[in-house]
Amino acid sequence: MSTESEKTEQRLTPRQERALRLLASGCTMKTAAKRVGVNERTVRRWRESRTFDAALSAASHRLHEEAFEFLRSRSLAAARTIDRLRRCAAHESVRLRAAAYEIEAPWAEAIRDIQGRLEIVEERQVEDAYDPRH
Repeated sequence: MSTESEKTEQRLTPRQERALRLLASGCTMKTAAKRVGVNERTVRRWRESRTFDAALSAASHRLHEEAFEFLRSRSLAAARTIDRLRRCAAHESVRLRAAAYEIEAPWAEAIRDIQGRLEIVEERQVEDAYDPRH
């Protein structure tokens, strides 16, 4: 049977939920704390909680799954366009360019997104390197 403190630990407050969404979307702890209206130390303490950390991991995983599904669906659309091109030669060059665009555009967008997220991770590493508690 779980104690009252364990039950409290298992639920996130509305502020923790907001911070969780911000962190999962790539915000730094400092930015998330500011937007939620708490001290950065509070967000760091929340991150030490197993419940919060598990919820953050799950939220990040969901975002990655959504991004993957988006790319998969765009690639499927491109494959369908190429298939139509193979079956129907009318306006072949236009359709081929459209198919190439459908394949390249999401990857270019994903690469820009990954580059932005990488910059955020690097910023966090710099912040953590200067944090005396780490």
